[in-house]
Amino acid sequence: MDRKPVDYRKFVLDRFLWFVIILVFAFFSIFARSFLAPTNMMNILLHASVLGLLVLGQATCLLSGNFDLSAEGTVTLLTVVAAWLMGSANAGGVLIPLIAAVVGA
Repeated sequence: MDRKPVDYRKFVLDRFLWFVIILVFAFFSIFARSFLAPTNMMNILLHASVLGLLVLGQATCLLSGNFDLSAEGTVTLLTVVAAWLMGSANAGGVLIPLIAAVVGA
Protein backbone atom coordinates (compact mmCIF):
# COMPACT_ATOMS: atom_id res chain seq x y z
CA MET A 1 0.00 0.00 0.00
CA ASP A 2 1.42 3.25 -1.13
CA ARG A 3 0.16 6.23 0.91
CA LYS A 4 0.24 9.79 -0.32
CA PRO A 5 1.94 12.30 1.95
CA VAL A 6 -0.53 14.54 3.78
CA ASP A 7 -0.44 18.14 2.63
CA TYR A 8 -1.24 20.01 5.86
CA ARG A 9 -1.15 23.40 4.19
CA LYS A 10 -3.88 22.40 1.73
CA PHE A 11 -5.90 20.81 4.57
CA VAL A 12 -5.80 24.04 6.61
CA LEU A 13 -6.50 26.32 3.64
CA ASP A 14 -9.49 24.22 2.54
CA ARG A 15 -10.97 24.50 6.03
CA PHE A 16 -9.61 27.92 7.00
CA LEU A 17 -12.99 29.44 7.88
CA TRP A 18 -13.70 26.64 10.38
CA PHE A 19 -10.32 27.21 12.05
CA VAL A 20 -11.06 30.94 12.34
CA ILE A 21 -14.51 30.24 13.84
CA ILE A 22 -12.99 27.84 16.39
CA LEU A 23 -10.30 30.37 17.34
CA VAL A 24 -12.81 33.21 17.75
CA PHE A 25 -15.14 30.99 19.79
CA ALA A 26 -12.24 29.88 22.04
CA PHE A 27 -11.03 33.47 22.48
CA PHE A 28 -14.41 34.81 23.56
CA SER A 29 -15.08 31.75 25.72
CA ILE A 30 -11.93 32.53 27.68
CA PHE A 31 -12.04 36.33 27.85
CA ALA A 32 -15.79 37.14 27.96
CA ARG A 33 -17.57 35.99 31.09
CA SER A 34 -21.07 35.66 29.67
CA PHE A 35 -20.16 34.38 26.20
CA LEU A 36 -21.21 30.80 26.97
CA ALA A 37 -24.44 31.86 28.66
CA PRO A 38 -27.53 30.18 27.18
CA THR A 39 -29.10 33.54 26.39
CA ASN A 40 -26.05 34.63 24.41
CA MET A 41 -25.87 31.32 22.53
CA MET A 42 -29.55 31.62 21.55
CA ASN A 43 -28.94 35.19 20.41
CA ILE A 44 -25.99 34.12 18.25
CA LEU A 45 -27.98 31.25 16.71
CA LEU A 46 -30.97 33.52 16.07
CA HIS A 47 -28.92 36.07 14.16
CA ALA A 48 -26.89 33.42 12.34
CA SER A 49 -30.08 31.74 11.13
CA VAL A 50 -31.16 34.85 9.24
CA LEU A 51 -27.78 35.07 7.52
CA GLY A 52 -27.86 31.31 6.90
CA LEU A 53 -31.15 31.58 5.04
CA LEU A 54 -29.73 34.36 2.89
CA VAL A 55 -26.64 32.25 2.14
CA LEU A 56 -28.79 29.24 1.18
CA GLY A 57 -30.74 31.36 -1.28
CA GLN A 58 -27.58 32.88 -2.73
CA ALA A 59 -25.91 29.46 -3.05
CA THR A 60 -28.96 28.07 -4.84
CA CYS A 61 -28.85 30.99 -7.24
CA LEU A 62 -25.15 30.50 -7.94
CA LEU A 63 -25.42 26.70 -8.29
CA SER A 64 -28.19 27.09 -10.86
CA GLY A 65 -25.81 29.07 -13.04
CA ASN A 66 -27.11 32.56 -12.33
CA PHE A 67 -25.06 35.37 -10.89
CA ASP A 68 -27.35 37.59 -8.85
CA LEU A 69 -25.97 39.71 -6.03
CA SER A 70 -29.14 41.70 -5.42
CA ALA A 71 -30.26 39.56 -2.45
CA GLU A 72 -28.09 41.50 -0.01
CA GLY A 73 -29.46 44.81 -1.22
CA THR A 74 -33.03 43.52 -1.02
CA VAL A 75 -32.52 42.31 2.56
CA THR A 76 -31.09 45.70 3.51
CA LEU A 77 -34.00 47.52 1.89
CA LEU A 78 -36.55 45.29 3.63
CA THR A 79 -34.84 45.84 6.99
CA VAL A 80 -35.11 49.61 6.54
CA VAL A 81 -38.75 49.39 5.41
CA ALA A 82 -39.71 47.14 8.33
CA ALA A 83 -37.91 49.40 10.84
CA TRP A 84 -39.64 52.46 9.38
CA LEU A 85 -43.04 50.75 9.58
CA MET A 86 -42.47 49.70 13.17
CA GLY A 87 -41.29 53.14 14.19
CA SER A 88 -43.57 55.58 12.46
CA ALA A 89 -46.43 54.06 10.52
CA ASN A 90 -48.51 52.43 13.29
CA ALA A 91 -48.71 49.23 11.25
CA GLY A 92 -49.86 46.08 13.02
CA GLY A 93 -47.57 43.16 13.78
CA VAL A 94 -49.05 40.97 11.03
CA LEU A 95 -49.10 43.75 8.47
CA ILE A 96 -45.38 44.55 8.62
CA PRO A 97 -44.10 41.22 7.18
CA LEU A 98 -46.76 41.36 4.46
CA ILE A 99 -45.74 44.87 3.40
CA ALA A 100 -42.06 43.87 3.49
CA ALA A 101 -42.80 40.82 1.32
CA VAL A 102 -44.63 42.98 -1.23
CA VAL A 103 -41.75 45.49 -1.32
CA GLY A 104 -39.20 42.68 -1.72
CA ALA A 105 -41.06 40.94 -4.53
